Amino acid sequence: DDEYFMLRVRIDGGRLTTQQLRVIGEISQEFARGTADLTDRQNVQYHWIRIEDVPEIWRRLEEVGLSTTEACGDTPRTILGSPVAGVAENEIIDGTPAIDEIQRRFIGNPDFSNLPRKFKTAISGSPHLDVAHEINDIAFVGVNHPEHGPGFDLWVGGGLSTNPKLGVRLGAWVPLDEVPDVYGGVISIFRDYG
Repeated sequence: DDEYFMLRVRIDGGRLTTQQLRVIGEISQEFARGTADLTDRQNVQYHWIRIEDVPEIWRRLEEVGLSTTEACGDTPRTILGSPVAGVAENEIIDGTPAIDEIQRRFIGNPDFSNLPRKFKTAISGSPHLDVAHEINDIAFVGVNHPEHGPGFDLWVGGGLSTNPKLGVRLGAWVPLDEVPDVYGGVISIFRDYG
């Protein structure tokens, strides 16, 4: 039907509060025929959305700190994160602060909203590699450096699009507080050179 379309809710790091989940469910019931898809990038996707309902959906999402900003298109997509970040007993490092800072600085930033292609990111400090880091444009994988301690191993260049390839480990150790700056450098290169 041409009168309906899909709407994707951005859930960086895969984290939701009970209140956010409740609102997602209410929107599903009221506007999406009681359905919602959980995507492989930790988003929620609604179908059967009518254009006249979008302002109310946005209002409800924003009320609980959620958004649809850059969940689709040639933009920095939702950042994958460990589903047990901050609570796993054997976690090397919690990447949540980096995810939050990247979201604050880069999502909705017009300098990065018209990229050559979608730009996918994964950040996890779990030793179990609980996100598929090899298939993202940039990934930060938790490691314990023998001299510097917990931080991230940097991977770039992965993707499953028209030219599928696995990312390459650069062998660069990145401390937690520098992850957003490194992300900014890599996405700028991607924006300028593809």
